[in-house]
Amino acid sequence: MRTRTQKIKNGSSSWSFNNNKISQLNVSENNKEIISNLFEIAYTHSNITQEMLWTRRRTLVETNAVICTIINSFFKLSLTENAKLFNKHHATAIHYIGLYNDSLCMDKQMRELHEKLSNHIIKKLYGDSNELETVNLETLNLMQLRELIAAVNSKNVFLNKKIKEIKNVLDR
Repeated sequence: MRTRTQKIKNGSSSWSFNNNKISQLNVSENNKEIISNLFEIAYTHSNITQEMLWTRRRTLVETNAVICTIINSFFKLSLTENAKLFNKHHATAIHYIGLYNDSLCMDKQMRELHEKLSNHIIKKLYGDSNELETVNLETLNLMQLRELIAAVNSKNVFLNKKIKEIKNVLDR
């Protein structure tokens, strides 16, 4: 019997191990693709390698906690389904979500990863348009609304900085 590591090495990337689990989810094909992309983006962002998978390295655990929290926020998966994406028990999904909410949300790198993944999902689900009219607010849950508000606030801060820069150039 092959080990988990040997099974993974047949895949093209360190996150390809979970594609079979993702394909079994009871969500739309678009959502399956988005979830698969989350692993790719997060593992690339955190420099997760094949050798790190199935270990307890802090980087892997923290990255998985962010991914689990994002999936829990945006998709209507049970904790069991969410945990199966990581080959874990549902209690681990509860732990991952609590870990992010209690401590990792204070870590700059993990916050940046969370924002990057949230922005990716929002862009994939609602498009590139910055117009709020294109978002059906009634279909979003509370966490999704909070993420959308955070994205809008972030964009507002960025645009205000750009306006100030332009005003400074014009005033010269």
